[in-house]
Amino acid sequence: RIDGYTVSSIGTRAFVGNSRLRRVELPDTLKTIKEYAFSSCTRLLQIEIPSSVVEIQHHAFSECPRLGAVSIPENGKLTTIGDYAFQECGSLLRMDLPAMLQSVNATAFFKDNSLKKITISEKNTKYDADGEALYQKQDKRTLVCYVPGKSGQYVVDDSTESIGKYAFAYSRLSGVTLPDGLTKLENYSFVSSRIEKITIPEAIEAIPEGCFNECNNLQTVSLGKNLTSIGEYAFTNCQNLEEVQVPKENNIQSIGMNAFYACVKLNNIDFIKSKVSTIDSGAFAACYSVKKVTLPKTLKVLGDRTFVSCYNLETVVFEDGIGLDKLREWTFNGCEALKNIVLPEGLQEIGEDCFLVSGLEFIHIPSTVTNIGYGAFGHCLSMKKIEVDNGSKNYKTIDNVLFKLNDKGEPAILHTYPAGLEGEYKVPDEVTEIAESAFYAANKLTNITFGQNLQKIGRYAFRYISSLTSL
Repeated sequence: RIDGYTVSSIGTRAFVGNSRLRRVELPDTLKTIKEYAFSSCTRLLQIEIPSSVVEIQHHAFSECPRLGAVSIPENGKLTTIGDYAFQECGSLLRMDLPAMLQSVNATAFFKDNSLKKITISEKNTKYDADGEALYQKQDKRTLVCYVPGKSGQYVVDDSTESIGKYAFAYSRLSGVTLPDGLTKLENYSFVSSRIEKITIPEAIEAIPEGCFNECNNLQTVSLGKNLTSIGEYAFTNCQNLEEVQVPKENNIQSIGMNAFYACVKLNNIDFIKSKVSTIDSGAFAACYSVKKVTLPKTLKVLGDRTFVSCYNLETVVFEDGIGLDKLREWTFNGCEALKNIVLPEGLQEIGEDCFLVSGLEFIHIPSTVTNIGYGAFGHCLSMKKIEVDNGSKNYKTIDNVLFKLNDKGEPAILHTYPAGLEGEYKVPDEVTEIAESAFYAANKLTNITFGQNLQKIGRYAFRYISSLTSL
């Protein structure tokens, strides 16, 4: 009691950051330990939770690096352990959970790198444990959490249907075997784990958001034939991923935003060639080892920045009959090894900076293209030639320079001057406008003469030109 009052809760941030606190004796009247109550108590060594406590709220003991022992009575009243409650308690070796516990998830023990054992009372009706993993046994059997400090291999229980959110996050395991009956992986279930290889069971239809994000030891992934989608950030920054194996007949239809971003050793992405209809923004950005991409005829949406900074990409093939009508901004930006590309018939739009700083030497634009964004072919230092289909009503080239036509079919806007052209240039008298980024990095241009009807020069029109001596 304090001043005659019964203590029933420890308030929010009550002892947060107390670097002197080593031991705490909690009263048997206590019911709630609120959020951040003992967070960052860097010298706290142990804690005994009274049997009266019903709830430990989120972050209550987070970042207590010396907390090596937590005692919870088996037959106490504790029902809830909040998110991140014992996060980054690096000295915690084991956790014994009580009979009445009804709510806990993997984040409660996030980054507890010494935690090697977890148990739960046999009287608990919702959960069970095998010493290494905590499972939810009600409804769909789910692996809720695996101890972060255990290394080696682990075989998931055969009756498991789902792997919970963050279940293997930051795990030291080198391998996990998933059961054939597994039907669901939840978001970030293996994030930053040390697994080296994973086989996705055939019953899995989706790899969700961030599932294998930053698994830097992951080298090989085998996908099941029923997989239809790979979610955003699913394999982001898997820097040692070299191979994605798929069955000859597979059903992959969508690849999410940044799904394989910075998978720098991944050199074959033929798994997109089957039924893929959507590849979202940045899906293969910074995949430095990819040299060839074949985009299937089923593809309808190719997101912006999809292949940005794929420095070694040499070949892009659009399958006959592809329904793609738009290349978005920055799609092939920084693809320095890409010297030639045949754009598909039916393409209507090429986004801003789409091929910026690429290695293109030549581009042929189909007659179906109605809009080309500013800087689409900017800073392509090897480009010397642009062609447009004769049937185009929107664009034409004169002496390899690209112009946008006005309603009368006249070359009213100078859109792109190929950066690889050398010498002097005179802007035609019909031109009334020089577009934004039109002469971007045209470093071999020595002199330019403007036409007599020129009225407007867009921003960045002559950016990064050091060779120009006179206007």
